[in-house]
Amino acid sequence: MTHYVMPSRQEIHAAYEQGEEAIIALFEQTIGELAARIAALEEQRAKNSRNSSKPTSSDGLKKPAPRSLRKRSGKPRGGQPGHEGHTLKAAIEPQHTEVHPVAQCGACQASLEDIPVQGYEKHQVFDVPPVVVEVTEHQQVTYLETHPKRGRQALDAIAILPHRTGPVVHDGFSSYAQYQQASHALCNAHHLCELLFVVEHHAQLRAEEMSTLLLEIKTAVADAQDQGATALTPAQLAAFELHYDQLLGQGLKANPPPPDPAQKKRGRKKQSKPKNLLDRLQRYKRETLAFMYDFKVPFDNNLPFGLLSFIPR
Repeated sequence: MTHYVMPSRQEIHAAYEQGEEAIIALFEQTIGELAARIAALEEQRAKNSRNSSKPTSSDGLKKPAPRSLRKRSGKPRGGQPGHEGHTLKAAIEPQHTEVHPVAQCGACQASLEDIPVQGYEKHQVFDVPPVVVEVTEHQQVTYLETHPKRGRQALDAIAILPHRTGPVVHDGFSSYAQYQQASHALCNAHHLCELLFVVEHHAQLRAEEMSTLLLEIKTAVADAQDQGATALTPAQLAAFELHYDQLLGQGLKANPPPPDPAQKKRGRKKQSKPKNLLDRLQRYKRETLAFMYDFKVPFDNNLPFGLLSFIPR
């Protein structure tokens, strides 16, 4: 964030000579810019590893408490009323039988060794067999590279994306989009963090509903894969797309574009974090929901050290 420069005495005097409206315009512009900077600083301070892409090491001693995106059902913990209970039933043929003979009477201490047995009192103990720990080592190609630049010059030098023609999952860094020969998908783990920040810092519940929807689609894809399906049904796709568009429309209505500044400046108009996120989710809808359309595309790119994930074609 660049250092803010207050209006100079010459600018204030010029506005004074132009009259009351010019003074009011200069005052409103100055207050508006200061308010925007305060809001940006508050947003920056509110970010942590749970609601943004900041690493956990940046949290320091103020590590945020975990927060589940699941909504509370309102039901008490444990079994619910009317739930049928289950217990272990006695085995007809147990694997082992141990007889515990009675050698003497517990009352008079008389010997019972020559008294014939008339019956047994039985109870069974269920034991879990010893657990054997098995270790499976998973190995995969994580490519690390350093470069003084972070734009196209660096990506061309690393020489992975320029030759990539299959799907690639990333965090939406603008330089990646320049390689149009690849099939792009956006990481939804990043989206969930940003949506959580919008909920916590801007109190916009539509962001929480969007998080719930993305996780609901993820669950539907996993269920379909478990059942051997290779795609969601047309009805599922239509319903999810409609819900996605409705939430975007409601969010954009609540976050209109910023008004034009009193004095025109170069570059884009400064927008709020919720508006920037909504614009990205709308513009890159296909890339955000790529995991829904193609089961080979993962929900996110959560691989060790990786900002990019490459999926076999």
